[in-house]
Amino acid sequence: MSKNHFTDKQGRKYSVVYASANEIEKYDDLAVEFFDKILDMDYRSCFISDRSSLCHLRGSFEHDGVDKETIEKVKEIFHTDISDIEDGNFVEIFNRIANLRVGNIIM
Repeated sequence: MSKNHFTDKQGRKYSVVYASANEIEKYDDLAVEFFDKILDMDYRSCFISDRSSLCHLRGSFEHDGVDKETIEKVKEIFHTDISDIEDGNFVEIFNRIANLRVGNIIM
């Protein structure tokens, strides 16, 4: 986790702690592709941490987990089933896609 220190207009000091992005950075190219093809978003225009999930993004989370449309789109484009990744954690999704691409089926 990284910490940034800020001072507000009244001179009060505070810090903001960001979750780590060490794991997600390992999948940088895949993340760019996934965000473009699945979410129609620019990955580089937002902060995504190791804890970030599909449930954090508009329109991709239902009460039962990741919405069926997103699950089907990932199956179609990346040939990967993510239906068991309930919160849609990006690190878990990208790890699964990457392993399937190199022939290591890890579920």
